Amino acid sequence: MPCMKAMLTDVISVRPDQTVADAIHSFEDQHLRSVPVVDADGKFHGMLSIHDLMKFLIPPSYFLAHVPWHLDFIMGATEDKARILADLEKKTVRELMNEEIVTAKPDTPISEAIRLLFQNGSPLPVVDQNKKLVGLVSEQSVLQHLKDTLHDKGE
Repeated sequence: MPCMKAMLTDVISVRPDQTVADAIHSFEDQHLRSVPVVDADGKFHGMLSIHDLMKFLIPPSYFLAHVPWHLDFIMGATEDKARILADLEKKTVRELMNEEIVTAKPDTPISEAIRLLFQNGSPLPVVDQNKKLVGLVSEQSVLQHLKDTLHDKGE
């Protein structure tokens, strides 16, 4: 069964030239954790997530495995983090988006989509042969589709 059967098609997206502040408003207003980045023609360019933004609020030493660290440095640092976020909001989505995103095709088997979701996280962008975004497959949409399949079969 193709993953397009479990695909969400009413997708909120942002454009590469929009500001990060615009994307944050989408996160807040729509209760999202990530959004696909598409141009005016619908071509998929990547994803921007809250996680992508949060990594700018953590010091670089956190990412070095051999350096001991504590989060004590954050205490009392709220104003500094707020300034960093204010600077990030001025940037374009293109500057901060993740372009290295695994995608699926509409005819990708749902079992493969589940594997990709497990390995790469949710959501999984679904693009056509021209790289246009046609929808997203999420963990929730797959579970709902599987439940509906059982219900339709009377199980």
